[in-house]
Amino acid sequence: MGQTCFRAVCVLSLVVAGFQASAASAMVTARVCLADEVTPLAPADPNVPEVYRDIMVGTRLTIFITSDTAKPCRVKFWLSWETERQGALSPRGYDESIGNYVGSCLPAAGERALVTMYRDDLGVGVDLLPAWNATAGDLFILDYGAVNTGVCTIGLYALSAVPIPVVISQEPPDPPPFEATLIQVLSFHHVPSRDFDGDTLVNFVDYASLAGLWGQSVVSDPNAAVAADLNGDERVDVRDLALFGEYWLERTQAVGLSPEPNEIDSVP
Repeated sequence: MGQTCFRAVCVLSLVVAGFQASAASAMVTARVCLADEVTPLAPADPNVPEVYRDIMVGTRLTIFITSDTAKPCRVKFWLSWETERQGALSPRGYDESIGNYVGSCLPAAGERALVTMYRDDLGVGVDLLPAWNATAGDLFILDYGAVNTGVCTIGLYALSAVPIPVVISQEPPDPPPFEATLIQVLSFHHVPSRDFDGDTLVNFVDYASLAGLWGQSVVSDPNAAVAADLNGDERVDVRDLALFGEYWLERTQAVGLSPEPNEIDSVP
């Protein structure tokens, strides 16, 4: 009898330990992709995965909120006004009748998942609340736009208890005006756009704009439509050409789907 009870206690202890280990591994994280919603945005340093490579002003990215477990915690993005001058975070598909950005709620977030956005005197907040029947996977999707040159650092916070201590490689520059657990920091560095004509593609048309100012001394606004002085030395030369070439044929926005082969002749 005593051995039977001992075995039962051991089995129960293993079950509890397994449950705790499962809970301890549960995480909600943000994943950043290009506007195609598939291609990950590469980090600037593989050892610091949340500091991404430079992107041009005008670039649109997509941010997925992902959970590896069911019933994930409620999370929140927060940007100070100073941060929001550099980059804009935007939920999708606002339904005024229910006060919910339904376009940002993905199936894994469950029925009646909720995304809300507010602005106050201190900054901008985006609340992401999974439903009771949420499952593991991609819960929410948001858009991010690079507005001005500079650095935009965004904090992702858990508004309920997180199962494990979180180790953050960096801190956002502006702490939020609320109590929460910082679980991730996204840091974007915006550089002047090479898409001078605004057609969302860096190509020969933009090269012609750069060549038209070749050798000239200019005082250029890095956020101007044609900021040909890309290195800020007030002269358009080979150094600017090298910086221009880094983004050759890169897009700043998503493009429409390619037409079906039998439709190509009808496309204007």
